[in-house]
Amino acid sequence: MQDKIRVYFSASTRDFLAWRPFYRKILDTIKKAGGVLTRDWITCTEDSIKKGLYELTDKQWREIYQQVVKAVKEAEVLIVENSNPSFSSGYLTYLGLSLGKPTLLLQKLRRGLSFVRGFVAGVEHPLLSVVFYSYEQQAFDAISRFLKEAKDKVARKSFHLKLSVEEYNKLTRLKLKTGKSRTRIIRELIEGAAGF
Repeated sequence: MQDKIRVYFSASTRDFLAWRPFYRKILDTIKKAGGVLTRDWITCTEDSIKKGLYELTDKQWREIYQQVVKAVKEAEVLIVENSNPSFSSGYLTYLGLSLGKPTLLLQKLRRGLSFVRGFVAGVEHPLLSVVFYSYEQQAFDAISRFLKEAKDKVARKSFHLKLSVEEYNKLTRLKLKTGKSRTRIIRELIEGAAGF
């Protein structure tokens, strides 16, 4: 079993300052459970707030979108906190699932709402785990369980690859030229060929 797992964490930026302490606790939980973020958007958002950048240009949003999609593709799993629902959280949940990423969707149960569980309670997908929680600790426990199970499922598989001397020499030259391991070079070629 591998020690670390690549995670993309998503949540709404609406009312960010109110939600930030909870989001930070989620990041701590992810880290303690062996997760490594593919993109730390929380720190980016905090930096923007410090700089007074509340309105971004279309170009800036396109750059952010490209960074987010890249991070989702690099992730092995997604964790989405959906208690403060947003279009982006829904979109990223869909994107992750369409890319075959196991996804944990967390949603706090809130009394007094017309639909306590909401639309997400009806979504069925083999890679989607939906957890409704009442207390923060329940969310943290769900994250830890999800990452433990995901690490077991995405553990690397190994196999022998037979190359001709010429192929091996080409791979070695690429290794020396790029500074990447032979395994990384092969993975990148596979990912590129698969359109990832």
